Amino acid sequence: MKTFFYTIAFSLFICGTCYPANNLSLLDNLNSADIGEYVVVAHSKTRFLFHIHSYDAENIYIEEVTVPASRSPKSEWREWIQNDAPHAMSWVIYAIDRKTGSITRCYSFLRHGWLDVSGADAFLSTLLTLDYTPVPEENLRRIGPPPTEGGHDDRALWKPRMIVDGTVVKGVDFEVWHSIWPSDGTELSNKDFEIYLPKDNDTYPAYFPSYITIRDSMGKATARVIDSGKGMVSPNESTLFSLH
Repeated sequence: MKTFFYTIAFSLFICGTCYPANNLSLLDNLNSADIGEYVVVAHSKTRFLFHIHSYDAENIYIEEVTVPASRSPKSEWREWIQNDAPHAMSWVIYAIDRKTGSITRCYSFLRHGWLDVSGADAFLSTLLTLDYTPVPEENLRRIGPPPTEGGHDDRALWKPRMIVDGTVVKGVDFEVWHSIWPSDGTELSNKDFEIYLPKDNDTYPAYFPSYITIRDSMGKATARVIDSGKGMVSPNESTLFSLH
């Protein structure tokens, strides 16, 4: 099962930096998301669709559909999933505990069976429950070359694009957050990274980072949201009941 969580995990290698006290958890944002919301994430040559399928008192159910970038739709992701996601490499649904962030079950619609989620559980659960801290303004990424030594830095802040229903929305402001992966014996142990989330989290999705930046001496790895929206309905509605 080659999911986003496995793919991005092996791209995250950078050194640590110190930031102030804890402020945010993605699990809190996920618990506030509405059924039918979705984001499409680009990482390398693959596209990952994440859809808030449904929820109950204990769990949130998230669909993840993976498709090669060369075979993915340009937009109209709602129509694409209704047409059974042509060219999908994987199509799974996670049951995520709303209190702990742990993945309790994972079902594959393409394989028609349950999958071992031990690896995905460790990564996704940690991602959702990490405490994120705001990046100080002096450390934020800016546009253009830096000023000469001693000069005032009046460069504009860099920010990712916000795309809704295939259309770029201008004027969206972002907050930048930082966290450090715990020492858990994985490839990510003690690594740090930055995430961008929209400030207006009532209008735009804030349960998954709009942009993730990870750097080390060999370069950087990124993942970015290239589309988002609301009102998505899965064709797999009846199958979900087997998760309860």
